[in-house]
Amino acid sequence: LGHGYFTYYLLEAMKRSQGQDPLAKIYPYVRQQVMTRAQTKWRAQQTPVVSESNQGGQIVIGAAPGGDAGSAGK
Repeated sequence: LGHGYFTYYLLEAMKRSQGQDPLAKIYPYVRQQVMTRAQTKWRAQQTPVVSESNQGGQIVIGAAPGGDAGSAGK
C-alpha cells in the first residue's frame, strides 16, 4: 500500500472525487474500506472515527483545481 489503510483509502477517495468532496461525503467509503481490509488481511478490527466540532462547517481535504501542492511556500 505504501501508507496505512486510512491514508491509502482517503487518498483513493480524494482522487476519485478530484479533491472536491467534503470529508463528510468520502468518510463512509474510507471507513468501510479500512474496516474490510483490516478484517480480511489481518483478521483485526479497525474502525476509523471522525468527531464533529460544535463550531460547524465542512472540512474539505484537497487542492484547488490546477493547484500545485509541490509549489506551496515558494
